[in-house]
Amino acid sequence: MNKDETSSLPIPKAGSDKERRRYSPQRVAPDSLSTSQMKTLNAGAMSMPFKKRAEAREAQKKLSLSRRILNTVAEYTVIIAVALVLSTLIRAFLFQAFWIPSGSMKNTLEIGDSVAVSRLTPTLWDIERGDVVVFYDAQKWLPPVPEQQGFSKYASNTLEFLGLRPASGDQFLVKRVIGLPGDKVKCCNDMDQVLINDKPVSEPYLAPGSYNSLLPFEVTVPEGKLWVMGDNRNNSADSRAHQSVNGGMVNIEDVVGKVVGVMWPYAHWKNPTNHSPFTEIIGRVDE
Repeated sequence: MNKDETSSLPIPKAGSDKERRRYSPQRVAPDSLSTSQMKTLNAGAMSMPFKKRAEAREAQKKLSLSRRILNTVAEYTVIIAVALVLSTLIRAFLFQAFWIPSGSMKNTLEIGDSVAVSRLTPTLWDIERGDVVVFYDAQKWLPPVPEQQGFSKYASNTLEFLGLRPASGDQFLVKRVIGLPGDKVKCCNDMDQVLINDKPVSEPYLAPGSYNSLLPFEVTVPEGKLWVMGDNRNNSADSRAHQSVNGGMVNIEDVVGKVVGVMWPYAHWKNPTNHSPFTEIIGRVDE
């Protein structure tokens, strides 16, 4: 190309900004932003990742808190469920607490005492003379008791079920076993002592001033039955007072268990079992 051809190329107008930018070898940032504004833009751009990380950490904290709450609720749910199962198993097969409502067992058991009853007797171990047992009032020795109503009923039943409150004595009685199946039990000799299979029994646990002869009797205990009496003989409506119903006998199948100790109050702690007065009793009258 010669000099004349080169000089014939069109030359853009110098005053056109659009064309000047198009032909410019590189673009430059507009010079309308100040240095401080540029720093602000750069700082904002750099702060975006940190802001997102902070938001992520906050979300993680909330999630962790929710998980901790759920885990805590789950743990307590498991604990309560296990406690309910254990309480049910303990009450069904091992021990149950009862509250003493009357003075028929004074001075061995006082009104208001809370006692522990082993259900292993008679389930695994036989009942013996001298045992203090709790039994269901299947023969209706007790007068009818008005049933609780409303919230108090459900609260009481729930606490008893959980083992947090002793069962009331409304449908249960507590007495000492005097006669076993086959025993001949008689009242009384000249010393006001009960005779079992013609052997007199000296009972050290009786309340002071108690008299056996207030209600004389002579019975032979049938199979599957027990003859029971309270330690406070002057104030105990026991087998002696209910001979017109089932002969005054208690069905062994109605026995809940054997009293093994007073739990509350601590000052009354004792094991009411006393076999020593019956050690000389040979056995059944027919043996």
